[in-house]
Parts: sequence; C-alpha cells; structure tokens
Amino acid sequence: MQHLFYSFILLLIGFGLVTIVDVVGSIVSRRLNFKYGYFGVLSLVAYTTIAFLIAAKTNSALLTMIVVMLIGLYDAIAGWEISQKLKAYHGYSKELLEKITIAHRIFVGNLYAIVSGCLGYFLASR
Repeated sequence: MQHLFYSFILLLIGFGLVTIVDVVGSIVSRRLNFKYGYFGVLSLVAYTTIAFLIAAKTNSALLTMIVVMLIGLYDAIAGWEISQKLKAYHGYSKELLEKITIAHRIFVGNLYAIVSGCLGYFLASR
C-alpha cells in the first residue's frame, strides 16, 4: 500500500512537471520563435526521472509503466491544450496542426512514455 501512495505522489509530481514544461515551453517558443517540439527533451527527462524514482522504490515494472503512461496520456491531452491556449510556436501551419488527431497524440505520447519508462526502470535496476 505504501508503494501505491508513493507512486501516486510521483504521478502528481509528474503531472506538475509536464504542466510546467508545457507552459514555459509554450511561452518561450512563442516569444523567441523557437520550435515548441524541442521542449520534448525536458518531458523526456521528467518521464525518465519519475520512472527511475518509482522503479528504485518499488522494483515494479508494471507500476512504473502505468504511472509513466498516465503522465504521457496527460501530456498528450492537457499538454496539447495548454500549448494551443498559450499559442506555442510549432513551426507548422494552423491547418496542419488541426489535422493532428487526439488518437495520434495519445499514441505518440504513450510511445514516448514507454521508452522513457523503460529507460528509467533500466537505470534503477542497475
């Protein structure tokens, strides 16, 4: 039960980190005409760090992947909305951005989360 509570706290921290990256990335990209997608590296660091911390404490690959994939889902849905509301500079036309479906964002976000989760778990198991 203690591992679930710890993982839940890290899930909330992950949501917070992703939100911060999305807000700061959106504002900086718009102001400096810098592609918002480059801030994905910071999301990778956040996902991997959360995965590492959970794996190091619980030694559970399943719990690690569930938490990181929930963060990826949050980033794919809420992160996209944040970037759109704050008018992040993506470097693409508005028409092209409108063609990106929620299914595509969720797929890519979870793929990103799976890779980061595996990396974090691997680093914690060493």
